Amino acid sequence: MFHQKKNNMADKNLIWNRTSAFIGVIAIVVTIGISWYLNREKSTILNIEKVSEILLTKPLDVKGLTSSYMYNDSIEVKNLWRTTFVIRNVGKKTIYGKGFPEQSIRDLYIPFLIKNCEKVLSVIISNENNEAWMAEQLNLGIVQWKPEEYVEITMLTDGDNPPNLIINDREIKDSKITYSVYSVEKINEKQKWIDYFPKGLANTLKWIIVVVMVFLFIAAVFTIPRMVKTVSKGQKVLTLILWAFFMIILLCPILWMF
Repeated sequence: MFHQKKNNMADKNLIWNRTSAFIGVIAIVVTIGISWYLNREKSTILNIEKVSEILLTKPLDVKGLTSSYMYNDSIEVKNLWRTTFVIRNVGKKTIYGKGFPEQSIRDLYIPFLIKNCEKVLSVIISNENNEAWMAEQLNLGIVQWKPEEYVEITMLTDGDNPPNLIINDREIKDSKITYSVYSVEKINEKQKWIDYFPKGLANTLKWIIVVVMVFLFIAAVFTIPRMVKTVSKGQKVLTLILWAFFMIILLCPILWMF
């Protein structure tokens, strides 16, 4: 009887030691993941989103009716487009411009390149929250452009098609320029909880949770049979129920991750 109790104690100590080792490994993995996220190099990303495009000179389908348009009473216009873009800093770094000793931009301004049109009639800032301004020759002036701040650009152009607004990524230090088109469906999509986190943090959390779940699953596979053997018959059912509940809780993060 004494030897049986001694063996049971030894088995429990072995289970505890192995569980502690797994918990230690998990803690190390989580610490490494959080440290990597906090110390990683932040990115500079501008996203140019086309919000709307409207043909203002669409001809009426009336027999015998003709029309002509003049911009500022001097420029003949055939197909007048009003197009709106939102340029947003979706990266993690602030873009520094005029007035700072170490600018993020190559010159004093960020030049716009407008393609897919014949004439550029007007380019204005219709809204902004970073105090940007339009300089001459399609140049955007900034002082500081912080993450999530935006500039709304509205332009009038003449051409068969609506224009495209382009920024050369070499004009901004270590930057990436992305392009998108506004869609109501994107707003109506139901997001998972993890989608509300910043993208970099969300990806880091996904990998950390996956690794932790794998370690815990392996620990459970090796630990459950030994624990069931060491408890009395009356406690085996309760032990199995508790472990089943633990495994369900373990799998719950999948519901809000993927």
